[in-house]
Amino acid sequence: MNRFASLSAAVFRASKIPSLVFALVFFTAKTAEVGTAAETEPTNNTFFGAEAVGLPISLETDYSITPGDEDWFLVEKGPCDVLTIFLSNHGTSGNSLVVELSPGGGPPVSVIDVTTVAPGTMGSVKYPITGVKDVLIRVFGDVGEQTDYNLLSATVRADAGVRNALSKAIDREKQLEAKAKELRKRGRGSNASKVNLKLGRIMTQVNALQKRIAKLRARLCKG
Repeated sequence: MNRFASLSAAVFRASKIPSLVFALVFFTAKTAEVGTAAETEPTNNTFFGAEAVGLPISLETDYSITPGDEDWFLVEKGPCDVLTIFLSNHGTSGNSLVVELSPGGGPPVSVIDVTTVAPGTMGSVKYPITGVKDVLIRVFGDVGEQTDYNLLSATVRADAGVRNALSKAIDREKQLEAKAKELRKRGRGSNASKVNLKLGRIMTQVNALQKRIAKLRARLCKG
């Protein structure tokens, strides 16, 4: 598998990002441009000048790190969002890049996650903490020449699985309630005892679902 295919597959496995997004990474990935050309984004060399990154999905392409350089980005995520950053390093041998995440809102005082990305590969870092809105992204490396990279930012709600389970439980409850309503209409007649038995079984399931729905709602992220 070539490095472009590996990159798109890794993005899909790690974050379940829709195919359109990892297709963007695939088609914008490129080979390194060897040299020590002037930096293309000199204004984001400190956290004061951190470049704003849009969400829930954003792909920054054709960025580069030159010797002594570093790039800063700022993400404003939702309070219930988990942020994942993917960096693809298009540099040549010996030019690894580092990407790290820190709380925003001021000078970075702690690093939440960090990884080193070798040339021709992709790495990722994650900010799993809810409640925090501003996150700083720092990209740097001990490089000997201009090293190009792409940066993919994506967020998912921390309670995405709970919301999915809740939606399914509510749909199932509605289906059972509809069946119960139909059985009540048919409950008058010679088959009343059989109908009532079925109705009792359905209502037992409904009651269990209502308890599950209440527990799932209690687990939703508030924000």
